[in-house]
Amino acid sequence: MSFNELWNAFREVNERRRWKPATLKASDKEGWRILRRGIEEAMKQPLLSSSPLADSRDHLRVPASLNTQYRMNGRWVTSPLINLGEGGCFIATPECLDLGCPILLDISSEYALLTSIRAEVVWIRRPGEEGQAGMAVRFRQLEMTQRTMLYSIIDRILYHFAIQEGSPRPMR
Repeated sequence: MSFNELWNAFREVNERRRWKPATLKASDKEGWRILRRGIEEAMKQPLLSSSPLADSRDHLRVPASLNTQYRMNGRWVTSPLINLGEGGCFIATPECLDLGCPILLDISSEYALLTSIRAEVVWIRRPGEEGQAGMAVRFRQLEMTQRTMLYSIIDRILYHFAIQEGSPRPMR
């Protein structure tokens, strides 16, 4: 299956998952998980597990080249955001907040500016550990406008990846 076929199939289920989750059957949810995993593999996102059964994440994650601003030790910090999901993001930084620490962030892209996003630090990778140093944050209590803009940014990233892979269906 090409990336565009995968993406189009995923979009159909994902729109329902985002806006009308009660309409999804167990088979729809499992199909969504398989399609999400395929998209992430195609976009070279590291998998949490080699087993599809052990992969319990509820949100798509895409590579991103965005900036985020947040307060740390009384000062504003700007750091690169290197992956973005509907449930959170990974901020590349050698200076991390503590696990469980609440964080208020702004995310800027060429498409939108998300401001005052409430989040919480859920894991940290320190400098010297394998992989990019930084912190993963989980979004908390997104307002409807924030959720809509977040979905728009993620959809645009997918759309641009699909263009590189072939000819996608037009964005709605």
